[in-house]
Amino acid sequence: MAYGNTVVLDDADLENAVSCAIGGSVVSTSQRCTSSTRIIATPGIHDQLLEAMTASCRALRAGQALEETSDLGPVVDAHQMEVNQKYIEIARQEGAEIMCGGEQLELAHKGHYMAPAVVGQASNSMRHLREEIFGPVVSVLKAEGYDHALALANDSDLALSSGICSKSLRYAEDFKNRSESGMVMVNLPTAGVDYHAPSAGGNLQVFTRGNKEPPHGSSLPPARPFTPCPFHRLGSGLR
Repeated sequence: MAYGNTVVLDDADLENAVSCAIGGSVVSTSQRCTSSTRIIATPGIHDQLLEAMTASCRALRAGQALEETSDLGPVVDAHQMEVNQKYIEIARQEGAEIMCGGEQLELAHKGHYMAPAVVGQASNSMRHLREEIFGPVVSVLKAEGYDHALALANDSDLALSSGICSKSLRYAEDFKNRSESGMVMVNLPTAGVDYHAPSAGGNLQVFTRGNKEPPHGSSLPPARPFTPCPFHRLGSGLR
């Protein structure tokens, strides 16, 4: 289920944060289980991040996946396109602002193409952030500070992947230890880490991180303690 999140702190490198936010969400048309649906930014970087993400997203070119000029391919089918459009409208009705994208594109090559959408003025209670879209839609939320950002990141029924962008080793280590998701990336996109090795998730994801119980009514036994390999936990740009 594509319902990851990335926390961006004030001290993050803005260029890298945008790369992580976009690269971990819409570049794969968000059709990856570890894609980030929510980008949670603290006040000192929120506005710059939202503006830069919007500009970056507008520059992306949808097209046939085999063409060198294409940045992202089509949505998988007509039904998924309908789902994407439905949630764009839900977000708008809930008071969020569609900063860019969201419309279906008519291109020369046959396929279900959609302009990737960045959603601002979003809150964690909005339906489009509580349910899975699995399409190129990424929302930016403002947190009051690190603790609030962590709480927002953990306030999710789905918890397969998460990430943090910061130059602080202290915050990175704390987030790694307190995040309730199965994989944590530091200064790296959440998508693109799908190693063919045991993985884990929390809450309503299929696997749990040791201290989590399976969803109510599930026939799965309690998960054994899970220790991710270092590649799931380590990024760069720390001090």
